[in-house]
Amino acid sequence: MKEKKKVLLYAVLIGFGMECIQLLLNILFHSPIFVVDVNDIVLYTLANFIGYSLFLFLQNRNISMPLGAQKA
Repeated sequence: MKEKKKVLLYAVLIGFGMECIQLLLNILFHSPIFVVDVNDIVLYTLANFIGYSLFLFLQNRNISMPLGAQKA
């Protein structure tokens, strides 16, 4: 459970960092299009959490096959 919280925290920080970089580039280059959105942070965090949960689920299924074995 502790690892899930850490992954979720990293996902939020990375999403927030990406939006800050977009805002900085928007200000530096005087872009007429405002490309920073809070929804992006939420969706990025949700996608990372779903992906990590799917990774853990597939990892726990133990679907490994012995080396040299073939399916019939």
